[in-house]
Amino acid sequence: HTASSSSQPSFSSLTSFQTAYTNFDENSRDSIASVNNANDVSESQHTRDDSSEGYGETTAGSIQRLCDFLQHIDESMQTPFIQAATKSARASQTKKTSRSKKAKKVTEEPAEPLISGFNLQTDSRFVDIGSGYGKVVLHAKLAVGMAYAEGIEYVESRSKIAAEVLRDLQAPKCVAGPINEEQLEGLVFTAGDATAREVLDFSHVYIYDKVFSDETIQRVAELLNKSPVKILISYQRLDTWRRLGLEQYIPVSSLTMHTTGN
Repeated sequence: HTASSSSQPSFSSLTSFQTAYTNFDENSRDSIASVNNANDVSESQHTRDDSSEGYGETTAGSIQRLCDFLQHIDESMQTPFIQAATKSARASQTKKTSRSKKAKKVTEEPAEPLISGFNLQTDSRFVDIGSGYGKVVLHAKLAVGMAYAEGIEYVESRSKIAAEVLRDLQAPKCVAGPINEEQLEGLVFTAGDATAREVLDFSHVYIYDKVFSDETIQRVAELLNKSPVKILISYQRLDTWRRLGLEQYIPVSSLTMHTTGN
């Protein structure tokens, strides 16, 4: 993976490119990066169960590489570009804060240490918006063992299948392999519209937003702007997110993701 600030490769039929974005928060000085395996939940799609079936599922190998990347994302943020972008964001936020308080001058802050604290780890909270049949969030939970992982899917039939798979894995005679109850604790599948929530109380957000309408991305952006998210993983260009209202995010890196669809 390489840090990216502008151009991204175009999508191919089986390969999509995911970019991790970082968000600067004036209060916590945290970054945000997220990834989401979401289906389009625009008004025109709400009644369709097959709106994104053709895209298939992210492969297990890609999910594992993504988890490995997120577990060490702090390393990708120690580049001159990321440091400069963060410094610029902080300076801009300081000026905004000073103006809002009608301060007569801006006090220069001491040098900040290298930004960190964004790795996906056991105390993280992970969400997959538009989780489909639950493959990404299930694999991520088993690979990392984060405290809480949730898949939010608008199409109820898909969410039900994901919940059934989870119940099967929790069964005493599960044939999937050595999966114990502790590995699955804190894994939840929810049917509903993620944008109807007040905030996204997660550290890492994953969104497969290739099939999202501008209206849906705009609603998600509004929600992200008021949520304590650290990492956003998206398949859209950051320019698109910014045009639709996302604030205070900077690009961190990109990597190739493979799916089983057409």
